[in-house]
Amino acid sequence: MHPDIYKRPLLWCLAALIAGLAFFYRPAPSGQDIFRFLPQKEVTLIGRVESFAVPKKNSQNAVIKVFCVNGQKAEGQIYARLPNFTPKWKDVLEISGRLQQPYGLDLLGNFDWRRYLSSKNIFTEIKGTSVSVVCPAPWPWKLIRSLRADILRVFKNDFPADLASIAGGILLGERGEQDPALYSAFQDSGAIHLLVASGGNVGFVTLLTLAVCSWFGLSRKKMLLLALGVAGVYTLIAGADAPLVRAYFMTICACTGYFLGRNSGVFQGLLVSCFVILIFQPASVFETGFQMSFLATLAIIICLNNYKVPGKWPKTLRFFTQIFLATLSTQLALLPEFTNVFYKVSVTGLISNMLLVPLASVLMGLSFAYYVCSLLHLGWLLHGVTYGALWLLKPWWFILPRLKCPPCQWRLGVRAPLLHIMPGCFGYLIYRLKNLHAKSACRVWGSF
Repeated sequence: MHPDIYKRPLLWCLAALIAGLAFFYRPAPSGQDIFRFLPQKEVTLIGRVESFAVPKKNSQNAVIKVFCVNGQKAEGQIYARLPNFTPKWKDVLEISGRLQQPYGLDLLGNFDWRRYLSSKNIFTEIKGTSVSVVCPAPWPWKLIRSLRADILRVFKNDFPADLASIAGGILLGERGEQDPALYSAFQDSGAIHLLVASGGNVGFVTLLTLAVCSWFGLSRKKMLLLALGVAGVYTLIAGADAPLVRAYFMTICACTGYFLGRNSGVFQGLLVSCFVILIFQPASVFETGFQMSFLATLAIIICLNNYKVPGKWPKTLRFFTQIFLATLSTQLALLPEFTNVFYKVSVTGLISNMLLVPLASVLMGLSFAYYVCSLLHLGWLLHGVTYGALWLLKPWWFILPRLKCPPCQWRLGVRAPLLHIMPGCFGYLIYRLKNLHAKSACRVWGSF
């Protein structure tokens, strides 16, 4: 990456936009938002389901895009808790129930649910008492959700429940039937990104498609178009959540830069996508997922561009070294975010990700290949291999919880210097270049 990249106008325009939003913008409901009906308590609304249902103990929860309330035009989104009813993606529903403001308590170490929803421009919840389908989803959406349901059904029928939940989590980000102990273990170890549908999945699908296309000798244009098409379908099947849509848009921008033959295409693509997202969704600047996605991607791009693994090293060693560098840069870049949001830091992520990232990549490809083979009644060809790869994750169920290291358990005399030194180390390791401009960028980063 050329050092002059830090002098690009787009970079400084983006920095100014982020600073302006951080200081002068706060998410708030519009005049037509359903929030204005909050005093009425009991309402009947019509809206479209915008997310796949999340199973909870006493309800099925989903995000609803509101069209009207009590016969009056309205807009915005609402978080719906629907007992005894499973909302289906893109169906239009009529929901009667009680409106309420999301619970929020701004205490140190407490998850502020209200602030989390407001970063997604959701300011109201509804507890449904009666629900009915007004208009089923159009056939393309039905086809996509049926494909998702069929993939999960195959996993559930062919593998034990714990392994099926892992396969569904890695491939589609399905969380409904995951064991809480497993989810917590991966979260504490810094490997939770493997069990959720993250931007990394979109990137992996894109790269895998490009690799397959290269075997057939397709041109660069055809490869990129096909890869973007496959990644787009995957984004929809995985739920089209905000992180996936952001990642897909970043992928489009990065592939555009690559197609144009620009050396800084990926970096510029990241800046363009971030800029456009913040223009149309300024509340994203306060969303933890957006901050972590952008910082992690930025750290990996800069690290892998400035620290080349020697070509004379063995291929396997180069592979694991790149994973280590990517994980190290990500962990250091996200350290302030981890301590501010989760109040704990995973010092074992460097080790666990070196082992689990390659395994998860293999599992993602194997899981999808197994599903395709099952459609052809050839699932037996990959059943043993897929079962074995899923089984390899089970020992981590017991190991990972013992490797967590919350900073609140560190003595203050140790914690405080580390929290100040590690971001500085990131600045030194990532931005250390021979050019004077890069060194200046490093000093600026360290000043924060």
